[in-house]
Amino acid sequence: MATSDNVIRAGLTPKFKDVDVLLNMLTYRYGSAKSQILNPIPYKNHKSTTLYDPPIEEFSVSMTRLNSLEKREVFDGMPGPSIIIVTNGNGAMTADETSELLEPGSVFFVGANVPIMVEAATGSDGLDFFRAFCTLK
Repeated sequence: MATSDNVIRAGLTPKFKDVDVLLNMLTYRYGSAKSQILNPIPYKNHKSTTLYDPPIEEFSVSMTRLNSLEKREVFDGMPGPSIIIVTNGNGAMTADETSELLEPGSVFFVGANVPIMVEAATGSDGLDFFRAFCTLK
């Protein structure tokens, strides 16, 4: 949910519930679960990274999969903040001359305009991570 001062409650609270307004503002898209899946697209010039760009302006998600051939990716700073979550493998991330170990379940905040370098650990099968980000205008 995007940042907002507006909250419409529909239940499970003693506060005011406005179910009718909630139901009127929802968008229903019918179809199979498979038809709802976003197709990844290449992300800039990165060989190991794909972009999942939902039809909303608030955020996008990239997935980076480093393997035995591509063990390193360098990313320019993004104009907005981002969050990285590691889902598989081990490695290291360097940002602003600080290095952090990466392992499954690791979560990191990366500030706006901070370039990062991510590298899979030597001898590992690879490294997979997702990065959710927003672009400030």
